[in-house]
Amino acid sequence: MDQKMIFIIAGGVLILLLLIFFLVRKAKKGKKTEPPEAPVEKKKVTKYNTIEPSEEEFENAPKLNLIFSKDGKRSLIMRFEISGGKLKLDEINPYDIDLGNIHNYGELIGKSRQSKQFLRIFFNWRSGRNNLKPDSLVFNFVYRDKDENQWLQPILYTPEKVETKQLMKIALNQPEEV
Repeated sequence: MDQKMIFIIAGGVLILLLLIFFLVRKAKKGKKTEPPEAPVEKKKVTKYNTIEPSEEEFENAPKLNLIFSKDGKRSLIMRFEISGGKLKLDEINPYDIDLGNIHNYGELIGKSRQSKQFLRIFFNWRSGRNNLKPDSLVFNFVYRDKDENQWLQPILYTPEKVETKQLMKIALNQPEEV
């Protein structure tokens, strides 16, 4: 037999084996039937149990006043002035998500700040300036005042602007007495 003829036959057998392999693989995938998924109920879940503060509590509560924001290519910069008294920042939620993270998170948490001091937040976008930025994103700032009352102040980010939302008091979950 000629060497050229041997290569033609070997090539044909190889093509036939690959064809059989892909057909068997496709047939196995087709046999798997998954049960139809039940419709998912969307529930609004929050881990903060907030209550409406009284007028007197609201007036005396420390607040974050947004004085500057800039949405750059790689970061969102927010600058706040503290008013109404001393506060201690407990957490900022979210601080690390798929869209980005708060650059100076470790420096912010647990530090006390007085009235008229500034607070700077640098949120680094992971993907830079592209279409993956959200239509809106809410940052929840949780902090304590000098009386150890815990407060929640949401900050709403949209591509057009950053704005502060209504300050809320967090209810302390106390164990039930028997």
